[in-house]
Amino acid sequence: QQCTKQLKVWNKQGHPNCPHYLTILDAEEQFLRGKHSKAVTAYTQAIQSTSQRGYVHDQALANERLADCLMDYGRCDDAKYRYGESSRLYREWGALKKVEVLKAKTQDLFG
Repeated sequence: QQCTKQLKVWNKQGHPNCPHYLTILDAEEQFLRGKHSKAVTAYTQAIQSTSQRGYVHDQALANERLADCLMDYGRCDDAKYRYGESSRLYREWGALKKVEVLKAKTQDLFG
């Protein structure tokens, strides 16, 4: 809550990184509260926002977290797609170790 409060202050001051971080944090909160539909909507908004702004690493994170949410919701095919997008974006950003970690995770999940 303290992080969210500070991000809201920075957002009001016009910091360009804040809107999508606030959306990601909202999605996380909805996911943790079991409000999957609202979480999916917020993650999707974060993905769109980060894509428009060119924040590849944050877009990768939002895709990964959306995939986790979708898995929890039983939407395995959608989650598999989002994990793939996340991996592609992490690779584009140069986070090759993260790509390896996601590959191992998805192999455990999907075989």
